[in-house]
Amino acid sequence: MGKQYNILSYLIDSENRTTEMLYALLAYKPFRELVVRLFTESKFGADDISWDDIEIQSRIGNIIPDMALRNDKVSILVEVKIDCYRGLMDSQPGSYLKWLAGPKANGSSIFVALVPPDYKYLEELDRRINDFQSSNSNSSVRTLVVKWDQLIQVVLENDLEKLNQYIRDFCSLLKAWYEVPVIKFTTEETRLMYDKKNAVSIRKLLETIEEVIDVLKEKGYEVKNSFSRRWWQDGEYGCYIKRKGNYILFFGLWQDYWEKFGQPLCYGVAEEWDSSVCEEFRKAHPSHEKYEAYLMKNIDQLTLLSERPVFSITKTIEKEIETLSRQP
Repeated sequence: MGKQYNILSYLIDSENRTTEMLYALLAYKPFRELVVRLFTESKFGADDISWDDIEIQSRIGNIIPDMALRNDKVSILVEVKIDCYRGLMDSQPGSYLKWLAGPKANGSSIFVALVPPDYKYLEELDRRINDFQSSNSNSSVRTLVVKWDQLIQVVLENDLEKLNQYIRDFCSLLKAWYEVPVIKFTTEETRLMYDKKNAVSIRKLLETIEEVIDVLKEKGYEVKNSFSRRWWQDGEYGCYIKRKGNYILFFGLWQDYWEKFGQPLCYGVAEEWDSSVCEEFRKAHPSHEKYEAYLMKNIDQLTLLSERPVFSITKTIEKEIETLSRQP
């Protein structure tokens, strides 16, 4: 949940995929202008490097850089990291620097490390670069560390996210990965937080969700847990129920939905699932809520106030499963 607004959330899940997307966007000259200037400290631009001059994951001698920008004017090798905990290989960046310092590199030789803002191996990267430069004092190779938030900044400053949807979605995805929002509290929020009753309520809520899931599993339902380590950020604390290997129902806490509708417990179906499942849900709940790409219903307060809320909620979910299992 929470990803449907940006299709790239489904498509980009690795350094290679990120590099491929960056490469594709470099076909747009205004975007390439900004990136090339960022990689060359404004010495070169899009007129100096065409899209045909760019390669990704291609073998150059005995190295395979994530990206290479090469022509008679310039030789740029780029190492891409998207995970702040992804370390350096033993050969990085030494093998890249050695090639750039050699006779096969044309024009200005530049090594670029494109890394997360809080990259944990930055000191190690700097040490290896310094070691190479100390051992190769005559080398003219320039080295730059460019952070993803710098790329976001120049895109936004130049309004490039308005150029097309692909740049906008890529920029939004990078912001979701790397921008840390400023946390501010309202007076009402702090009052609620310092009321110990609320801490007890949230604990009971999570325990209730887990107990319902346990009961459903004991009864033989096909249940897949979905306990996000950061449920307030990743969006959910609950489960997905399957029938014959296909998803038919979500149940649990969905943070975004809770914040919008004030409903801590909900269940529903995704519109991308089997159309007959969605149709059965619509028939059973004409007054459902539609949020993002989900059709949703709520577990009401009276159910939580009942003598046996786990029993009552389980019965509700079982009834939903029965209803949604009518489709062929």
